[in-house]
Amino acid sequence: PSYKNWEIITRKHEPITLSIDELERLQNFEFNLSSVKPFLKKQGEATRVMKALDIARDYLVFECRTGQRISDIKRFDLKDYDNDKWTFTPRKGNRLSSKTVTVHFKGYCAPAISILHKYNWKMPVVSEQKINDNIKTACKIAGINSDTVTYRWAQNKRIRISGPKYEFLSSHSGRRSFITLALQAGIPIEYVMLLTGITEYNTIKHYRGKFQDSNVEDYLNSISSKTVMKKAQ
Repeated sequence: PSYKNWEIITRKHEPITLSIDELERLQNFEFNLSSVKPFLKKQGEATRVMKALDIARDYLVFECRTGQRISDIKRFDLKDYDNDKWTFTPRKGNRLSSKTVTVHFKGYCAPAISILHKYNWKMPVVSEQKINDNIKTACKIAGINSDTVTYRWAQNKRIRISGPKYEFLSSHSGRRSFITLALQAGIPIEYVMLLTGITEYNTIKHYRGKFQDSNVEDYLNSISSKTVMKKAQ
């Protein structure tokens, strides 16, 4: 039974997320015949492909704007909506949370309400595997292709993986993007946890690196030569 005393090595990977510029580009991108045609495998499927990409993009944008899981977005019920607020009990897997979450469709979150209007308050039912595949294609067409590097571990070897960003994006990227952008904007961690329904600090703490780097850069950019000279005097 000595294995019970073995140290369990857990490694957190730095989340790959959308920047605010990439989010807005994707949100405003139009999937039409001219933009989709180069990516078609068969003639005559343009309408179906455009619709599928549009739905996948809308799910990802909704996630980025609200911080909610796709599984909960699919369960949106108009009965839970009142006065620009959506209050519901989130589900993770087959388990319902013991606490409710409230999405405030104000400010940064406001664009999500237009997506609900677009689908008459009921999001299309699509498998997450299909959404994942189409998210990558939609982001590729929209030009979300900046060079991206991540690292994985195989036994004790650190493996470097690189490629265009769209290859690393999935249905989980929206929630991660919301958390990162909210922290970078200065929203306290406690509020971000409240908005996303996260109850454990360990779940969110590995996002600290990204928002601290962003804040440090903001402070450095705020230092001008005039400011330094004035302080010196």
